[in-house]
Amino acid sequence: MIQQKYGYEPIAKYNLCSYIGAVMQATLNPPPKPKESWRNLIEDMTQISTRSYRKNIRENTDFIRYFKTVTPHLALGKLSIGSRPSKRKNVDNIKGLRAIPWVFAWTQIRLMLPAWLGTGEALKYSSVKKFKSILVDMERNWPFFNSTMDILDMVISKVDPEISEVYEEGLADANLKKVGDKLRLQFDNIKKLNQFITPSEIINQRKKFRSSVIVRNIYTEVLNILQAVVMKKLSKKGIQKKHRKYLDDAMMTSIAGIAAAMKNSG
Repeated sequence: MIQQKYGYEPIAKYNLCSYIGAVMQATLNPPPKPKESWRNLIEDMTQISTRSYRKNIRENTDFIRYFKTVTPHLALGKLSIGSRPSKRKNVDNIKGLRAIPWVFAWTQIRLMLPAWLGTGEALKYSSVKKFKSILVDMERNWPFFNSTMDILDMVISKVDPEISEVYEEGLADANLKKVGDKLRLQFDNIKKLNQFITPSEIINQRKKFRSSVIVRNIYTEVLNILQAVVMKKLSKKGIQKKHRKYLDDAMMTSIAGIAAAMKNSG
């Protein structure tokens, strides 16, 4: 990220000016204090989202097995990045995973699950007639909430549920494919709710911002398909040492390429 933002002088100047402008705007024209109705609704949405996120992870016995089987989380430990191992020693469960590889792995298969899991239930709760006017008011007049929804929209534009099915085809059993189907259904609901909640003029504005993302997605699909093939070959036993080295190299290259394209590596 340092290389991307500051490795080329014009881009470095652009990013520096963006930060200076943002700080000046927040200082000279601070955002309005959130209304009590905004605070109450966002607190309720937070609790609902948190409960849903934890329920998905803890109550489905196949969820962690899906993560370990379908995502390239094991290969992340071989990357020469980060200051710490991808998981804590002698712990082989969800609590043993560190935050960055958890996000990184889901990003690789284009589900980006940590960014949206649980959000659907919160948005569904807030989109009922009772709260609709408050929600629209928050979107239009509360920079914090507007920014949150903008980030969600950015994530939605990068997620490609069909790519995760490519990984499942070569790596998952029937039970794991059911987990994937459930996650894709949840994501589809979030897309619909996001369009229902967000005013049309804001949706059109954000589409213009996402044009570069859409272009990168096309090229990234090829890397994802290649990575899924490599993972399937690496999962087989009895691979010759020479062949494994080539497959490992291909794996590292695909991980780096997908991370660079997504720009949300963890």
